Amino acid sequence: MWNKGKGWVPPGFLGLGFLIFLLQLGFSFSEDVIQFPNYTTGETGVLVDGDWFGIFYNDERFSGAAGQDILMWNFTSNPGEIIAFAAGNAPVIKEDNAITWSWDQDIVKIDFNGPLSIDVAIWLVTVDAVKRLNAGDFEYLCWHASYIWEVEGRGLIINCLPPVDVTGRKMVDGGGRPLNDDFGNPITDGRGHPISAGAYYANHPFDCGAGELARIKQVAHKPQMLNVYFTHEVASGDVIAGSSYGLWCQTIPDNDVIAMGSDTDITVLSHEIGHALMNETGHVDKISVDDDSCSIAECFFDRMNVMHGASSIRWTVTEGQIFRAFYNQDGILNQIYGIGPGGSLNHPRKCGTWIETDKPDCPPVQKRLWPDEGVNGTTWPPN
Repeated sequence: MWNKGKGWVPPGFLGLGFLIFLLQLGFSFSEDVIQFPNYTTGETGVLVDGDWFGIFYNDERFSGAAGQDILMWNFTSNPGEIIAFAAGNAPVIKEDNAITWSWDQDIVKIDFNGPLSIDVAIWLVTVDAVKRLNAGDFEYLCWHASYIWEVEGRGLIINCLPPVDVTGRKMVDGGGRPLNDDFGNPITDGRGHPISAGAYYANHPFDCGAGELARIKQVAHKPQMLNVYFTHEVASGDVIAGSSYGLWCQTIPDNDVIAMGSDTDITVLSHEIGHALMNETGHVDKISVDDDSCSIAECFFDRMNVMHGASSIRWTVTEGQIFRAFYNQDGILNQIYGIGPGGSLNHPRKCGTWIETDKPDCPPVQKRLWPDEGVNGTTWPPN
């Protein structure tokens, strides 16, 4: 196989004698090449599938410097696939019908199409959320989300719309009638008058139940985009999580609501957007060095990763996670914005939070083309 330090090295089972025999027959082992005609400004990386001497390789990692082609092994037959990554661009997939691996040198050209961009609606539901706006916190929240998914995530621009104060809007339906709580009782001040959203949610933790979602969408909602509601506290089922937590409400086919407590740190919005993009409620904690049950062979993350469930230092995202954010068929890019696998991107996939390296549809969630910074000066290397 191709060893980046030693050059071309044959698989052990072939042996030197068989290699000499193939060379005597006239076989050549020219490196396959990936070229990027419209991208010369930064490093590039690819995950490649292909057959090589009868062995199928899945998500093999290759990378190249700015303005240079990527040289690979001489893949000899399909099935084949290339997933290409570059800063400032959505990942690009080339599948079997666009690749033909052969014994000769194969040259594959890949064009990047720039970043994708989504608008996110921001609603201030309670007075303490308005205080955060006045303190300038939202600038940092949205900046962090943009950094994670555009810079670190290589190609998704998060555009937070100007926050809207809805604390004074009444809890009423389109006909002006008071909305009902989960028990069917009208939400009023006790004298039959509807109360404001600010008054209601100051004492009512936001959950992701069907009734809650119906109520908040009467108060404020923009269709076909992600809606983020800053409230006092959030709850998961009957458990009040508190004011420092966020929730993404997984309600297929919408998936368009995030609730944020009033004391969430600047990394929580990026984290909840990650849930919505990948359509996954799971965290990486169980495959993180912070969990005692994580075996050494299956520790792939720490609290620096954006999808860690208990962190305030989320600054990294892997290529496996980036792939899911763009290409998961049930994620918000496809389901809400129409620019995912069913829109401007093709090749829909259904990915889980798996660490197995032999699944053909999606790379493992921990897959890295480049190093990621870890806690306390550590580094997670490419894998």
